[in-house]
Amino acid sequence: MTGSLEIDLLPPGYWSSARLREVLDKTVTVELVASLDGLTPGQLGALDRLIAVNRLMQDVYEDQLHHQALAARDQLIRLHEETGRGPRTQDLLALWDLSNGPIAVTLDNERLPFVPVDGFTQGKHVYPWGISEPEVEEHLAAQPGDRAAIHGLRTVVRRVTAEHLATDLATLDRHPGLALLHPGLAERLGALRPGTAGRRLYAVPFAVRWAEPMLAAARLLREAADQLPADDDFGQFLRQRALDLLTDEYEPGDAAWVRGRPGPLNAVIGAYETYDDSLYGAKAFYGVSLYRRDEARTRSLEEALRHLQALQDGLPYQGERTVSRDIPVGAYDVIADSGSQRNVAAQILPNEARLTRKYGRTIMLRQNVIANPAGLIRQRDRWAAAVAPAHRHQLTEEGRFQQVLWHEIGHYLGPLEDQATQLEEEGVLLEELKAELISVRAADHLHARGLIGPEVRAGIRASAILAMLRPVRPVREQTYETLWTMMLNYWLANGALELASDGLRIHADRVAGVVEAMLREVLAFLDGGAKVDASAFIERWSTWDERNDRIAAAVRSVERYRFSRYVYPALRRTVPGVPDPG
Repeated sequence: MTGSLEIDLLPPGYWSSARLREVLDKTVTVELVASLDGLTPGQLGALDRLIAVNRLMQDVYEDQLHHQALAARDQLIRLHEETGRGPRTQDLLALWDLSNGPIAVTLDNERLPFVPVDGFTQGKHVYPWGISEPEVEEHLAAQPGDRAAIHGLRTVVRRVTAEHLATDLATLDRHPGLALLHPGLAERLGALRPGTAGRRLYAVPFAVRWAEPMLAAARLLREAADQLPADDDFGQFLRQRALDLLTDEYEPGDAAWVRGRPGPLNAVIGAYETYDDSLYGAKAFYGVSLYRRDEARTRSLEEALRHLQALQDGLPYQGERTVSRDIPVGAYDVIADSGSQRNVAAQILPNEARLTRKYGRTIMLRQNVIANPAGLIRQRDRWAAAVAPAHRHQLTEEGRFQQVLWHEIGHYLGPLEDQATQLEEEGVLLEELKAELISVRAADHLHARGLIGPEVRAGIRASAILAMLRPVRPVREQTYETLWTMMLNYWLANGALELASDGLRIHADRVAGVVEAMLREVLAFLDGGAKVDASAFIERWSTWDERNDRIAAAVRSVERYRFSRYVYPALRRTVPGVPDPG
């Protein structure tokens, strides 16, 4: 079938081939391989079922992001088949995979629909589509008792309409087990009346909103656990997480996960990260990561944790806190991922402060992502284009690995996270900024004690600076890109960096003092500061001027790729009775 005929057959609203290629030509597709050698038949059987859960979570995640996503994806797949699987629809599907749905990020950093759907909205599909913060606050002013549910980590906010109420009540009637796990919910929903003054919104648990996929995921997790020995810690976690997905209370599963010893396989399963909630930073989004542990590298990482208390005690704030050294940390190859867990270099979970206080957290470094050759080439090109010649040797693979490690450990240090709940979405950004600053501070701490050499310390610092080199101005909803811009501006303003004629110069003798000053401000916000002050701090340091433009132009001048799209051979695995990739 010719390209012109394919174009004629597609309805209006689908991007042209030329526009698709603008993004896809700047996208590198990377195959991430994790060895499955040495896994037992039972572990392979468990993995097959976890891959099926991975697919389910991707569907739910796309639905969380956009209210028309699943219907639009089905329509795109139909068009792909009907038009002979031509290059244009193939590119549309590739961009869908890269974007996790129908909204793409362009080279100008705009977020635009590339298929005929509604445009970007801050609250995604975990709030009423297109709702504004003032409308939510107006409801909460009239119904202050709803605040906990409306801002719940794993609740969907709905408008009070007859259709929504009927749908949710029908779900509870169809699945009486869910009604038992959420006592009183049916009665509360039954008492709501559309049109009641001051009551515009209500909230339902994720497990009710996405009942069918969560029930299917719970079944698959139990089946995966059945493939493993009865006393296997990973299997016990999977059984508990199956129940967690239906109660939306993750404490039992997180306790089993963090304190257990999972063996060669590990997984992150469920709704944890809140980055996609640009309205309040309150709602978690689903995802799965499946891991194979590198035993030798993991043992070497555990030595680093002996120094946590000294780092905590040296932080520039007044709080006193004892931190545990007993943090599960591992070097892993990622086997597959989905949803909110995609395209990350590392994870530290759980996030809820009450669970962290009780059980600690686990740190998972994705070494086949961090050390991926395609990514390393991009990093070195960007670094060489932006920094002065004297610093070009400082970016190293080991420095990158260590910087990611200490960023994740940095989340474990400082004030307890429940002291920053009043910051809402600002707290999400400042928590990440804290961790990034601590990673640089840790390099100096370890070097002073003779635990790393000067090359590794410089490599950690270089990795942090590399992230600051943005090709385009970020928008506020882009958490990491915004905090990296803040760091660049702060370091330039305070003399740790200088933009000279031959590139960005690093004044290493000033870095520690600048990190100390910025970290002191960030910790003050996280230690009970006011949201309005935090917002002003973010606004002040996330500005963009001609210096940012110069750095961005240098980065773009050598940019072969802007985006990475990971594919996993393991996702091709199938097993009878387990959902097919489709």
